[in-house]
Amino acid sequence: MRFHRRSIVIGRSFSVAISVALAACASTAPSPANTNSASTVTKPAPFTSPDPTVGEKGPSLSCSFGDATKCEEACAKNQWSACVTLGRMYEDGKGEKRDEVKAAATYKLACDGGLAVGCVELGYMVQHGKGVTKDEVAAAATFKKYCELGNAYACAREGEDYEFGFGGAAKDPTKATELYKKACDGGDSWGCTHLGAMYEYGRGGLATDEKRALELYMEGCTKKAAWSCTHVGAMYEYGKAGLGKDLAKAMSYYAQACEDGDGHACIHVGAMYAWGKGVAKDESKAIGIYEDACHRKYAFGCEELGVMYELGKGVPKDPKHAFELFKAACEEHDPEACVRVAHDYEAGLGTTADLAKAVSMYEDFCQTKFLLACVHLGWLYESGKVPGVGKDPKKAADYYTDGCDHKVVAGCYRLARLYATGKGVAKDEKKASALLQLACDHGYPTACAELESEKAKGPPKKPAK
Repeated sequence: MRFHRRSIVIGRSFSVAISVALAACASTAPSPANTNSASTVTKPAPFTSPDPTVGEKGPSLSCSFGDATKCEEACAKNQWSACVTLGRMYEDGKGEKRDEVKAAATYKLACDGGLAVGCVELGYMVQHGKGVTKDEVAAAATFKKYCELGNAYACAREGEDYEFGFGGAAKDPTKATELYKKACDGGDSWGCTHLGAMYEYGRGGLATDEKRALELYMEGCTKKAAWSCTHVGAMYEYGKAGLGKDLAKAMSYYAQACEDGDGHACIHVGAMYAWGKGVAKDESKAIGIYEDACHRKYAFGCEELGVMYELGKGVPKDPKHAFELFKAACEEHDPEACVRVAHDYEAGLGTTADLAKAVSMYEDFCQTKFLLACVHLGWLYESGKVPGVGKDPKKAADYYTDGCDHKVVAGCYRLARLYATGKGVAKDEKKASALLQLACDHGYPTACAELESEKAKGPPKKPAK
């Protein structure tokens, strides 16, 4: 089955110092004032709590994201929130030359000074190996400790551990939702945005509620939380929550969020240029954006760059390089990239074909309810490609149904084909047409083409008496 796109990678002494700092973060409580003052700082949005200097040494100094001179001056005078802002500038390359090692060192200054968000930001760097040695377990311990101490941002980060399985945590969407709600109730826009995503897709025990999701995204966006604005842009791009599709508005939200430091927004901007959505098509510009995002360890940037190499869009076609980029994104916990890796093993694209490995990966991700993997697994059962197993259209139908029920439109399309032919299910042409229409309505072009073909043929002729 063809892989369909979404309808949306130091010095030893410094690394040791970071590990020691994280151990201290996980075991030493900051003062209550510092814990509370850090609770509404989100990453990567450039804003802090109303009084970020509570509990700091020296006079209060203003420091805005992007103002290198003032942030350096304030940080040098032990204004720890300024050190956090300066660290984000080094991390994102806004106002300072991008330098992840300096970013981690600057977060460590704030952490050593007792500012909780400095420790949490340092934990994020360690979690993803940005400028320091990667250690998800140490990062998870830091997030858990500071969440228990009342830092809302740390609760949001701990929620990610449970949602995505970072740090050895068993994936638990319901626990993740509880932590996101705790973070959001504590005033953290990062947590509110994650909570919005759970409402948008009906995960973690929540019923799907796109309007509630939009409310949470807009709340964060009005506070200049860049990632929240990215989600608002996506709502406009796909016409969700009762909004009509508006690519110009989507692009404006993405562009602003990208400027404010959200790498995921930059990837959306790249996609708009890659496919000419709302802007003139410019594949070279898209590739530059993806390369930058991938270099900053944004998994989706590596994945989308891989797609460009896989298809030969703006670059020479290179399946092997595409496969390596998908693997890099998969290692950064991008489930769609992992399914792409499995697909390449299935098809022998850019790597040696290995059906057993493909099946194993699809099964792992299907079990964790990344349902695109279930659809791919269904195709292998339908086509008889599962090693040691013959064709099993009934099992394929079960996998397709699971995917379709959760809005994976490729599953709806494949299920329609089974109903049309009566394989694995009772033949039902009316149901087949309804499933094709559902897939078409959600942007699956092959389904739309088949519906047009059916209309051109007209209704079936009645048999002669």
